[in-house]
Amino acid sequence: MEPTSTIRGVAFDLDGTLFNTEAVYDLVGEEILARRGHEVRPDVVSRMMGRPSHIALQILIDAHGFDDSVEEMQIETKKLFLELIVGRAKLLPGAMEMIDLVQSLGLPISLTTSSDPELVTPLLDIANITDRFEFLLTSADVKNHKPHPEIYLTAAKKFGILPGELLAFEDSQVGCAAAVASGACTIAIPSKLKDQHDFDGATLIADNLKSPEIRRLIDLRVQQR
Repeated sequence: MEPTSTIRGVAFDLDGTLFNTEAVYDLVGEEILARRGHEVRPDVVSRMMGRPSHIALQILIDAHGFDDSVEEMQIETKKLFLELIVGRAKLLPGAMEMIDLVQSLGLPISLTTSSDPELVTPLLDIANITDRFEFLLTSADVKNHKPHPEIYLTAAKKFGILPGELLAFEDSQVGCAAAVASGACTIAIPSKLKDQHDFDGATLIADNLKSPEIRRLIDLRVQQR
């Protein structure tokens, strides 16, 4: 898709886009399932990706026929996640460089994640990047979750720009769909299970944040200012 509007703000997804937390969630999922005598099913994991916890966990419960409530599973998974990120969670290759690049061009950045707010702050603290974001949007800040475009429309509004002037980085099908539906210029960086996901409408699909194609796109869109 050919770029048409100038970039005036940048929104980053968190899990699988900036951080390697998908690998941590894999460990959480394996432990949760092992405790109940089950094994990981890739088709279920694919449907859970990019969803807020209450929706993702309902998918897990329904798929395996668990008796647990969503609330019970949220408590269990959050506790495990916070334990497992210690020494494991880190920024993905190119993440810090991309943050530095867009900010060096005078572009403000935000976080637009489906994660619960109490899981976001510890990750940003690990990487010491909390103060790099102009604002954070989490699952607690929207009524309609990805793939609904609300979180990206909200980000554009908070930046004081048009949705088409927003650059969004996403790694999952539902996240990409949300960004595309908002009208944002969307860069998809597929993480795991990419063969099961559709990134239709993305302006660019890149292998990782170090891709030179991303820099070329940003340069083109910023030069229009």
